[in-house]
Amino acid sequence: MPEKLKTSVEVVFAIMTLVSTMTIPWGLLFLKVVVGFLTYFLSRMVYRYYKKDIDAFVDSLKRKK
Repeated sequence: MPEKLKTSVEVVFAIMTLVSTMTIPWGLLFLKVVVGFLTYFLSRMVYRYYKKDIDAFVDSLKRKK
């Protein structure tokens, strides 16, 4: 997996983990929802940009089985 892709994927999953474990009072729930949506769209952009690399990596994992 290319280093740039690996870093981008790690950042996306780090943000998703942070958002899912945050304890936010009800008043700031909107912030959690906004960060969740931003993470979703960021992950979609990363996938669209690196689609060939990701698909090749998944295929290589499938072949190892």
